[in-house]
Amino acid sequence: MRYPKNANVAAAVALAGKGFDATQVRLIADATVTENIHQIEASGDFGRFTFQINGKAMPDNPRSSALAAMSVLSKLDQLTRPISL
Repeated sequence: MRYPKNANVAAAVALAGKGFDATQVRLIADATVTENIHQIEASGDFGRFTFQINGKAMPDNPRSSALAAMSVLSKLDQLTRPISL
């Protein structure tokens, strides 16, 4: 399956789940929407869950979300902290 360059969340969900072939994705482009909206739905023997993330774009790079940048900074912070027992 081929994913567009702007579908990194869909690719991450596919990799975390059952893979690209078993993952259904619907990308919607709407010029009136001011946030990145990701709605994730999953179902299986465990039951079903749905959640939605509405992210703001980076002011200097509208193709990237502020949440992604903050996640990277948070991970770097975690990696550089000393281990506490």
